[in-house]
Amino acid sequence: MKTVKVDKDRMTKTFGKAGRNGGALSHFLYMCKNCHGEVIRIGATQNLNDRFNYYKHGWQNPEVWEETVTVDYEEVESRGVLLQVEDRMIKQYQPIYNKMGK
Repeated sequence: MKTVKVDKDRMTKTFGKAGRNGGALSHFLYMCKNCHGEVIRIGATQNLNDRFNYYKHGWQNPEVWEETVTVDYEEVESRGVLLQVEDRMIKQYQPIYNKMGK
């Protein structure tokens, strides 16, 4: 996994063009961590910048945006594998901003 420190002033620059083909048709697993290094949210997306802009603007879980200091992410080969890994990691870490039994 790659780790980035979240630049809350320049969110669109945080992830750049992550993934093959500049991120087009990629699948990403991400883990948001707070200032204590605790995993607070695990998710899956095709566009990391868009997902974190949702958090930033309060369209989705604004508290995740407030508490996230670093994000670990990796590109996964397929949506099927992505969802399996996401489910396993949610069960393992039990992040406070994930619903169990997803």
